[in-house]
Amino acid sequence: MIAHRIADDLAAEAKRIEEQMPFPRLALSVRQPWAYALAAGWKDVENRDWRRPNPSLNFRGECCIHASCGMTRSEYEDARDFVEGRGHELPAARDLIRGAIIGVMTVADIVRQSDSPWFFGPAGLVVTGARMIEPIPAAGALGFFEWRRAAGDYMRQPAKWMQVGSQAVNQPCQSDALFEIANQRRGS
Repeated sequence: MIAHRIADDLAAEAKRIEEQMPFPRLALSVRQPWAYALAAGWKDVENRDWRRPNPSLNFRGECCIHASCGMTRSEYEDARDFVEGRGHELPAARDLIRGAIIGVMTVADIVRQSDSPWFFGPAGLVVTGARMIEPIPAAGALGFFEWRRAAGDYMRQPAKWMQVGSQAVNQPCQSDALFEIANQRRGS
């Protein structure tokens, strides 16, 4: 009986603490370095291949930016070239935080067409008010999801390919298994 009361008290305290967090409870996972470009306020559209009746297409409002764990060398290099072409400079791949909430943004609209150079479609989340925050370790998920602080040191260390002179490839973390499945279904 006492153990149940203690467990209930601890659960209530944990819920109270989470409700007092200064950041939105919903997050969107984005692969690096695109997550950094969003949090830096450069990227004004986040692209998704969502189609109706996906309920995420109805979301408007503030959410957290989650930097997923995975990032391949080619993803980084392609994004770096694109970002530099827009007059911005990304940190080195080894310095990008992965596996954490790194920013907050507002999704003002979701569009099918845009003049933004960041828009690739088919759906574009129009982003305003993006800002970086101190990283909070967290697991990611597909679509908008309720995030929780991860226990321990969840954030990923730089992959071998990110070190100077290495030819190794990045190994994805658990949360990126979902991204791999989604990419296989899309045929990419």
